[in-house]
Amino acid sequence: VAVACQGICGPATIVRPRQYRRFAPIVKNLLSQSAPVAMALPPLFRIVERSCRVERRASDREPMVQSIHRAFDILAALAVEPAGLTELARRTGLPKSTTSRLLATLQDLKAVERSDDTGLYRLGSTLNSLASSSSNTDLASLATPHLHNLTVLTSETSGISIPDGYRVHYLTQVDSDNPIQIRDWSGELIPMHAVPDGQIYMSEWPDERLARYFSLDPMPFTSATITTEKAMRKRLDRYRGRGYTWVKEEFVEGLNSVAAPVKNQGGHIVAAMHVYGPAYRFPVDGTEEGIGEAVVKAADRLSRSIARSGLAP
Repeated sequence: VAVACQGICGPATIVRPRQYRRFAPIVKNLLSQSAPVAMALPPLFRIVERSCRVERRASDREPMVQSIHRAFDILAALAVEPAGLTELARRTGLPKSTTSRLLATLQDLKAVERSDDTGLYRLGSTLNSLASSSSNTDLASLATPHLHNLTVLTSETSGISIPDGYRVHYLTQVDSDNPIQIRDWSGELIPMHAVPDGQIYMSEWPDERLARYFSLDPMPFTSATITTEKAMRKRLDRYRGRGYTWVKEEFVEGLNSVAAPVKNQGGHIVAAMHVYGPAYRFPVDGTEEGIGEAVVKAADRLSRSIARSGLAP
């Protein structure tokens, strides 16, 4: 039987799907002919059947595996910064047509999204949710006691964010007891230039990246929004001199906010802590510096907590 099988199909370990279809009826026929042969065949049949199935799955899987690898190459490129189709094809070394096809699939899955304003692709909400589900939850939990203390100290809502490409991702906030409160911004994605957290992240960008961002003509949300590279560089110089930055009605009219950086053990900014409130009451005249320094101290305490916990956001 072994000789017959090898003659028909070759060694069992290299039986292919089309050869297996030829081989199986012969084995089944032999199984029905005599008891001694039938007793010897099942182990052989199982070996051959397993070989066929394994090889069939492997051969069908190869194009899919290659596509997965290529999709991850695209996602890795977008994790660095948003890019257009041509630039993504250049970074990944993939044909432009292949890159376009994979981007379409990734868009359907919301793993990638395309900006209507710039035409650039960036990581999408689904991927962000999956990637951040554990570390962001840990960071938010670690930050909550510090945010609570800051809210008690300032009598205004405090929160924490992380950078997300060209946007700020607000993770969580602790509300104040004021009867008129700020809406919950948790989970929102806001353009970097319009909020103090984003400006803090921009402070670590190389000159080329900052220039590229403003070459895209960022949108003005109010008449006070900074939309030029020159004005932003002045703001960043002021921030570097004191360790915190204020934004007054630059994202939403009637809303003021101040933020300070949260750093990892290497001294790099991994998050930002902020306090915000209605412009009519926040900040009270003469309290800007004191509030800014309070946010810096709270952010520093969180930085130390991150170092002790081993969390690497």
